[in-house]
Amino acid sequence: MNSFRKEIWVGIGAIALGLSLPAFAQTPPDSTQVRQQMMQRLDTNHDGKISDDEWKAGADKRFDAADANHDGFVTEAELKAAREKRSAQQDARRAEMREKHAHAIFTRMDTNGDGKLSKAEFEAGSQKMRERMQQRARQNGAGSGSMGDAPPPDQE
Repeated sequence: MNSFRKEIWVGIGAIALGLSLPAFAQTPPDSTQVRQQMMQRLDTNHDGKISDDEWKAGADKRFDAADANHDGFVTEAELKAAREKRSAQQDARRAEMREKHAHAIFTRMDTNGDGKLSKAEFEAGSQKMRERMQQRARQNGAGSGSMGDAPPPDQE
């Protein structure tokens, strides 16, 4: 019976791992990341500040990208199309990042490099992920009841 419980927990862990990968990859950037990205785009002289000229150059670039027919005006339809295009580009970048992340996890778990995961490799990889999550929870001061505090399946 204890072996069956362990298999159930491993199965739950596998499902949680599979479901969590897209969620982690889709976590929206926090305000610090947004500011850093904006600085990288706009601070063209890399002095750590966005000057009026750099801000205007960025706005001009966004305007030109939105003015699809180049008539010097941006209509609501053009603005919407530009936003949809930018969103599609961001979605493509996120999908690529998710793919790279999934590949990195698989490669890390495939310890013998045979291109497939045995149950033992999967369990070991899941355990390592759990340990990292527990460590992060401790570092972030997570209280009792957090996922990082869950007892191992064989100790319940």
